[in-house]
Amino acid sequence: QNITKILPMSQCIILSYAQVEVPASTSSASSSSSSKIDSTLRYILADDSGKLYILALLRDAKNGKVTDLHLDALGSTNVSSTLVYLERGLLFLGSQFADSQLIQVLEEPVDMNSSMSMSTMGGMTSASMSMTSTLNAGGIGRHLTYLNVVEEYVNLGPIVDFDLVPTTHQHHSLDHTNSTGGAGNGNGNS
Repeated sequence: QNITKILPMSQCIILSYAQVEVPASTSSASSSSSSKIDSTLRYILADDSGKLYILALLRDAKNGKVTDLHLDALGSTNVSSTLVYLERGLLFLGSQFADSQLIQVLEEPVDMNSSMSMSTMGGMTSASMSMTSTLNAGGIGRHLTYLNVVEEYVNLGPIVDFDLVPTTHQHHSLDHTNSTGGAGNGNGNS
């Protein structure tokens, strides 16, 4: 039987994605209860406005057919060109237009203005990635996020404008000014 399920999502273009690999349970006692978790495929999706989502495809453990879909919004970051899921909730977001970022995906949403330290924030576990969150793709609070930027890597390109400016303090000297980035993310440098 063919069934179509539509997930509500604002209009966007998905620019990059990464499959999330959750380690399988090593305990034999939990193998029967973890078959549903082990048969779930998870993908992190990044759209053209910098929003990150997690898409979970729940599959039948016997035949591998997709039985259900869940889509949850994680938060906003820089617009990405590539995503690489590393491990334990760490995600590398590479960007052509803005600074690349190392991001920690959190188990629980936090206030974007919160000053929680990384030691109090855990990574994604198989239990936290089971999509039991009450926040969905359209309803994430404006001030809540599942994302914490651990580190940013400065992007110097593409250089979209360059100008030589005569300086007044030395007679034969020129200074340069350039603008980098695009798509709503960029820097001006002198």
